[in-house]
Amino acid sequence: MGEQPEVDAAGITSHPAARHRGPVGQRCLDHPSRDGIAALPQYERLPLSRIHVVQSVRDEDFAIAKMAESGIVGFDTETKPVFQAGQAADGPHIIQLATLDHAFIFQVGGLGVSQMLRECLESPYLVKVGFGLNSDRGPLYRKFGIKLQNVVDVSRAFRPLGYKQRVGAKASVAIVLGMQLKKSKKVTTSNWANRRLSPEQLQYAADDAQAGLAVYLAMGCPGPTKTVDATEGRPESKRPKLPPRLDEPLATPK
Repeated sequence: MGEQPEVDAAGITSHPAARHRGPVGQRCLDHPSRDGIAALPQYERLPLSRIHVVQSVRDEDFAIAKMAESGIVGFDTETKPVFQAGQAADGPHIIQLATLDHAFIFQVGGLGVSQMLRECLESPYLVKVGFGLNSDRGPLYRKFGIKLQNVVDVSRAFRPLGYKQRVGAKASVAIVLGMQLKKSKKVTTSNWANRRLSPEQLQYAADDAQAGLAVYLAMGCPGPTKTVDATEGRPESKRPKLPPRLDEPLATPK
């Protein structure tokens, strides 16, 4: 019989498999409680100086270099909320990519996506990880024609551990990292289409992307990473040119 989950002083149930200490048990685990999460120390956020709004070729070059160096990034999007019945959302307005040390914010509301960002999202060699990625895949394709490649939904890694309900960012940070990820409802429902994002919006966007990566790496990169090459079968001249240092396979993250 596998090791049983442990419950710490704050009431957070943590499965040993998330810490590489034993086989997975069969017990159905509950999500951590709101009070239990509130008792945990704060998630170690990136400082604003390491959260970059990408606006120039120089910014893109810096982002590419850091992402290629990592080989794996956290990924998320944000969309301006809709408050009127029947009104359709027209997001995403923000796309976030993050390493453990830097977060890169791309504003794509009315300007579309740059070739560099498109190539990163479609690159079969840069791993993108996050939560609930099906909700990002459709809007990205409908709005920009982007076909996400080499993505991993961290939420799915919790099912084999005994969590039958979907585990989101806040719960996963509590379970795996033993920390509290704050997500302000006021910021969640703020206007992500604003050309000038507030410091609170930048911090929220960076946290969402980086937390997924931090959890995934702490879990030991669970599950297979399936690479889907949307360019397969196209003539060489029609294949998109990948960003520098992302045009060849990267080392598997340790």
